[in-house]
Amino acid sequence: PLPRALSLGMTDAMARPARSAMTLAAVAIGVATMTFAVGLTRSLDMVKHSLTHDLTVQATLERHTPEGKGASANSLTDGQAVALIQAQKGTSRLVAEGLLQVHVDGLGQPARLFGYRGDARWVGYELLSGRWFAAPTEAVAPQALLNATGKAVGDSVTVSFEGRQESLKIVGVAFDTNGDNLLLRADWSAMTPLAPGLTPQTYDIQLGAGTDPRQYRRQVLTSSGDPGLDLRIAGDSSTDQTFLLIESVLGGLATVLTLIAMAGVFNTVVLSTRKKARDTAILKALGMTPRQVIVMVLVSVAMIGVAGAAVGVPAGQLLHRQVLTLMGQIAASTPVPPRFYAVFPLGLLALLAGAGVVVGAVAAWLPATWAARSSVSPLLASE
Repeated sequence: PLPRALSLGMTDAMARPARSAMTLAAVAIGVATMTFAVGLTRSLDMVKHSLTHDLTVQATLERHTPEGKGASANSLTDGQAVALIQAQKGTSRLVAEGLLQVHVDGLGQPARLFGYRGDARWVGYELLSGRWFAAPTEAVAPQALLNATGKAVGDSVTVSFEGRQESLKIVGVAFDTNGDNLLLRADWSAMTPLAPGLTPQTYDIQLGAGTDPRQYRRQVLTSSGDPGLDLRIAGDSSTDQTFLLIESVLGGLATVLTLIAMAGVFNTVVLSTRKKARDTAILKALGMTPRQVIVMVLVSVAMIGVAGAAVGVPAGQLLHRQVLTLMGQIAASTPVPPRFYAVFPLGLLALLAGAGVVVGAVAAWLPATWAARSSVSPLLASE
């Protein structure tokens, strides 16, 4: 009966420790690789959205001042740029942004100070600690600037521009890899004492639901009458292409290592099936059907697959955490927000664990079929 085949499969999985260890290692490697690749891909996707803000800022207008390099004949004033954006159908939110190259006490090179005119919380900068700025003398900064100046959340830094100075209190650490990470982000009122005549050059735009960014760009260019207007939309960034390349490499790596794991399982099951050919022939002579033989072989491998998943999933999670942390330190000298590690919901963990059983079963299917179809007479002729 079928229960007997199940029982024989479980017994066989536990009776041959050497073969089981080889199969277990192959399955564990395959599951660990899949877990690592899936987790890192999901984390990098979150990193990409955090750095490009493509889920919150679908369009960015860059305004050239009349004397600026590359300015067109129809360069917009600040008021014209704001009016142009607000007049467009599909504009949901807007925040203006200006930039100064400032000196920060304790820092041996210039830093950039970004000032926002309007509520910029919706832009979506991820915070490692602290909070977003809420007062004219508050700012957020990446970890790299704090490390370089010896400051921490709650400390103040003095910034200067053309002889004018302003003290800014650091209230948050932002996950921010813009340029060399030596920057500050603050309210527009922090810029005014340093450069009274400064006007915004960049306008971050959030589009309404259902608005096509490319159609929106055509609409703005038509309305402005300036075909050379610099309006970028989400997806144009080279960062998107970089992350796409990394994720493709991860997917390829996971596929190759999973196939290697399946080949390892296939190899050990073939060897085991051949060694047990006589035992299998006796069972078939006693009445075991081909279907029961297949079940017996698959169950023996599935048991090892469960054990391999129990080892491989935690190993893949650990590798994912270590590599993601290392990537943040090497690429940008910054910690990674805790939220970016939490990419393994229970449903996904169950799916990855089940992958161990599937990898084993798929790899064992051909040897199991061979054992079920093999002839009994030649194997028992010498008995």
